[in-house]
Amino acid sequence: MKTVLKLLLILLGLLSLAVGTTGFFFPILPATPFLLVAAFLFARSSDRLYNWLLSHGFLGPYISGFLYGTPMPARVKRIAIVLLWIGVAFPFVAVWYQVENIKLIAMAWTSLLAIGIGFTIYLARLPVEAEDPGLPQ
Repeated sequence: MKTVLKLLLILLGLLSLAVGTTGFFFPILPATPFLLVAAFLFARSSDRLYNWLLSHGFLGPYISGFLYGTPMPARVKRIAIVLLWIGVAFPFVAVWYQVENIKLIAMAWTSLLAIGIGFTIYLARLPVEAEDPGLPQ
């Protein structure tokens, strides 16, 4: 692989990693897709950065769980769906107060609902780990 291309992939991976970690602080910005892009770019450019990312104590489980199909806890799935709809509700209301054109409002609401429904279906279809009846959820 050419050095320039490898360096470009590393820089794009670092940028994606930065945006992904920012997503943990801003609920509207999704973290996981950017972390997956970073993992993809690091896998093609730097084994060291790829291994670091997958073995990272906080970021690693997000990526490895998605890559290897690890089931998520039911509680985490419920929280993700609730946070998703809270994130959809804020721009939904903001559009109502900021936009005067009813057609634009309808288009924005339709888009937001489509995104919310699409991600809800995606999350609902993810595998859930078996619950241990002895542990409170």
